[in-house]
Amino acid sequence: MTGQGWKIAIKTSVRRPRKRLKWGDWHFAVGIAEALEAIGHNVRIDCLPEWSRDPHFSDIDINLRGYDAYPDDTGKPHILWVIYPGKKARNRLDLSREYNAADHVMFASLTDGENERLRTPYTTPSSTLMQAFDDRVMFPPEQEKRSGIAFVGSNHMPGHPMRPIVAMALEAGLDVKLYGPGWTGTPAEPHVVQDFLPNDQVGELYRSAQIVLCDHFPSMRQFGYVSNRLFDALACGAPVIVDNVQGLPSAFAPHVWRCTSPDEVRAAYDAILAEDSQEHVSRQGFARSMIDLHSFKARALAIDRIIADILGPRS
Repeated sequence: MTGQGWKIAIKTSVRRPRKRLKWGDWHFAVGIAEALEAIGHNVRIDCLPEWSRDPHFSDIDINLRGYDAYPDDTGKPHILWVIYPGKKARNRLDLSREYNAADHVMFASLTDGENERLRTPYTTPSSTLMQAFDDRVMFPPEQEKRSGIAFVGSNHMPGHPMRPIVAMALEAGLDVKLYGPGWTGTPAEPHVVQDFLPNDQVGELYRSAQIVLCDHFPSMRQFGYVSNRLFDALACGAPVIVDNVQGLPSAFAPHVWRCTSPDEVRAAYDAILAEDSQEHVSRQGFARSMIDLHSFKARALAIDRIIADILGPRS
């Protein structure tokens, strides 16, 4: 990269700055910010209560669209990155109102951007930019030595006493190791190892796990917003058992088992245990290839090109 970088403010939906380390959005923002800084930009991350601080700092804002809308009265160029489509239809209606106010809309779904254009015509330029992983933390092990089934996440699925992928795995008779809060009083409680796992330790867990479980909010599953945890696990070379999320990249398919029932989870578990060494080698090679395609570094380069289209070349 040549020239002076732009000043960028990343807006997150983290409501309580003191609790930011427990928000996945915060760690995602840090990964993107550091990757953008590595190519010369000056980046600040704002939690929700900080969105209006020093509004003259940035040349352009990036809204990591989770729960909260970017105010449309700033008069500042901004990119809307839809990493989460909202839990309810109302959230998606709010999103549709934001498209034309943005200078560019990035959808973290292979299918939803085009579908949204058909449902709600808008003129703003848009692109697909899926979630990503930090290759400094998530990478395959030098030697394969795996055991156990790991799930990292809190128990917060609405309408369910337990997150469905965990419930299915337990019903299938699997011994799942859980890392996250909210499992007290559920059948999964005896499986909790820690109620909080620092983000910088997740890679080590995934590199040692024989299988990683992953799931999605119903709207993410329906509209193809693939969780960053799935990217993390694949980058660590782990096979993944996941819910029936739509829009899964075809290259992920050999390493991901999508399931809708305990019987399917059990069949996936048995298939993974029956894999031969060639399949292990193939998965490690795929994990290494993800750096160029799905790391924060790759996403930063894509964002840099989009910013150049909006603001012009660097001075």
